[in-house]
Amino acid sequence: MSRPFRLFLSFVLLPLLGGFAPAVAQESSFQTLFDGTSLDGWQHSGNWVIQDGVITRTGKGGSLTYKAAKVPDDFELRFQWKVAAGSNSGVYYRPGQYEYQILDNSKHKDGKNPRTSAASLYFCMQPSADETRPVGQWNDARIVCKGSVVQHWLNGTKVIDFDYSDPKWAFNVDMLKQRGGNLASRGGNLSLQDHGDPVWYRNIRIRSIPADEDIGHSEVTPETIAPAVLKAEAEKLAGIVARRTAAQKKAAATKKESVKRSEKRPNILFILADDQSPFDLQIYNKQSKLETPNLDRLAAEGIVLDAAHHMGSWSGAVCTPSRHMIMSGRSVWHLPNRGRSKQNPNADNPKLVPTDLPDHTMAAVFNRAGYDTMRTCKRGNSYDAANQLFTIVHEATKRGGTHETGSAWHADRVLDYLGQREATKDTDPFLIYFGFSHPHDTRDGRSDLNAKYGAVNHTDKDSLPPANPKQPQLPINYLPEHPFHHGHPGLRDEEKVSGVWKRRDERTIRNELGREFACSENIDQQIGRVLEKLEQLGELDNTYIFYTADHGMAIGRHGLQGKQNLYEHTWRVPFIAKGPGIPKGTRAPGNIYLMDVLATICDLIGVDAPKTNEGTSFAPVLFGKQQVIRETLFGVYCGGTKPGMRCVKQGDWKLIKYDVLDGKVRETQLFNLAENPHEFLTQHHDASVSALVGTTPAPEQVNLADDPKYKAQRSRLEKLLLKEMRRLDDPYRLWDQPQQ
Repeated sequence: MSRPFRLFLSFVLLPLLGGFAPAVAQESSFQTLFDGTSLDGWQHSGNWVIQDGVITRTGKGGSLTYKAAKVPDDFELRFQWKVAAGSNSGVYYRPGQYEYQILDNSKHKDGKNPRTSAASLYFCMQPSADETRPVGQWNDARIVCKGSVVQHWLNGTKVIDFDYSDPKWAFNVDMLKQRGGNLASRGGNLSLQDHGDPVWYRNIRIRSIPADEDIGHSEVTPETIAPAVLKAEAEKLAGIVARRTAAQKKAAATKKESVKRSEKRPNILFILADDQSPFDLQIYNKQSKLETPNLDRLAAEGIVLDAAHHMGSWSGAVCTPSRHMIMSGRSVWHLPNRGRSKQNPNADNPKLVPTDLPDHTMAAVFNRAGYDTMRTCKRGNSYDAANQLFTIVHEATKRGGTHETGSAWHADRVLDYLGQREATKDTDPFLIYFGFSHPHDTRDGRSDLNAKYGAVNHTDKDSLPPANPKQPQLPINYLPEHPFHHGHPGLRDEEKVSGVWKRRDERTIRNELGREFACSENIDQQIGRVLEKLEQLGELDNTYIFYTADHGMAIGRHGLQGKQNLYEHTWRVPFIAKGPGIPKGTRAPGNIYLMDVLATICDLIGVDAPKTNEGTSFAPVLFGKQQVIRETLFGVYCGGTKPGMRCVKQGDWKLIKYDVLDGKVRETQLFNLAENPHEFLTQHHDASVSALVGTTPAPEQVNLADDPKYKAQRSRLEKLLLKEMRRLDDPYRLWDQPQQ
């Protein structure tokens, strides 16, 4: 998904430098690529961070690349950089080997050759002189390109200015060509290089240069290169060419073999549970009693994502927008309403919600790609117009405790479908959407599994369910009640769930968790049946399998019962993926939304995501090339009183704000998730709660919002939250935000 550069205004007039007067008049047209607070729009593997408003690397992992937009053909780029002693980096600004060298000239070996020194067009054109400042000091860099003219500036001095179409520079052009670069290349992404050394960047901004602008082209004389250095350079270039030639031959052979192996396109099996917290699963919570051997197998043979989220909801039926996002790849405020409900204020705006959106949803895309598409899931609270486009559809809500009334019904539909394919010798690739109705309430588990977890299908509102030592323990962040009202009066999930109602006592919560676990283990067993059939058909190894849920669930955590909150147990979802090329037994944060699924599965089968898609493919995370696909995560719940709840997370820090009940509840929560992963509140420190749960939080594990030590952190995240709300077209504002 791309987004326009954010406008950056600068009113500081710089002195005229080296005859480059036109740039001074263009200050107001610059656009920022890095504002000192966020790496949104940038892509990396988790090895780049922001420290004190500056970009720096924290370990090896590859380049930091700006993916939100391409570099214009004619442009001016400005940025500041500094290095440690002996450090090496670089800024790629056009495809191939177009690199502005970043270097400590005094100690790095590349500093011996002006053509590979700081501010050089690496291995092509050397600067006129070494204008670097001492190590540890900031350097001011500028790159100006128009037509076939390239200019590099360093600390106010123009050190390179040449027209590569001029025959006099043919040797330099050929040097870069032999290295693998082409000076005529255009349309690249800006990329900050990771060469394993400490480096810092800030104040990165760019502008397009209009056709009628004179950039003040006047050649400067490149620094003379000593004969001994030229000889060493020629030897180095010969080595580069030899290695590249060998690599190209190897790649060609590998590609040929890969084509042979991949003549059959991969299948997709997308499995969706209804209402499941990641912390129910031992994959995420080793203390959990829930046994899911088939999910454990998928995790061992694939990857687990530790920071997968749904973006939120404008409906008490949180599953409705969540499932719309899965099907369409659209963000939460860019979705249609379901039926006659008018819950999303943006739904009737065709600029935000395309009228032809169903034609660009999951089944429609895969049908056009030549896939057989099949769906089974619960009925209702989903994207009806998109669901009906699957070639085969079996929808029914199955939340009973028998084979026919429970999760086995959904598995039977998938097995029937696979059996029909086998009988007709159907070899087309398939997309199967394998959805369950459980563990959403009513959580009527099978009798054998209820017994395993000490639970009963409790129906008497006037009595408590029996206690049983086999029941799951209370969640670690259990509370008997939430410290303030959640803001949705009469909310079904908090007051009317059969077996719980308004109770939050130990017996009720432990019994309900037992029922949840019984339903979840049944789901695991049904998944096992389908995996066994795929293996029998010889399709398992050629199938990408995803397991997730539409959202998490509280069931006693923080004194809540439902999914209408933004704590980690409910905002996050479980996410496991297995398939061809995915490294086994791996984990990554991912920082994904469920809306990213559509872009990802399109990526995996080699088709373009639909034009309406706003999600980002996390295939690079699945294949171990990146740790995350975004830095910032946004969440919303406003299915009750408005404007509702909002949250934002970046790095270890998370902010939640509540503005509900017509201003009667206005609360802010700030958590350092590295130190307080369970989001403990002051109420969790109560001795009676600790006795029930069996653990006592550390003193610092509290809401930090009102702690003066974290005032700056709170302010930073509040600004970031507002930025995300504006970016995502959130129609509401909180009490302490500008009302625009």
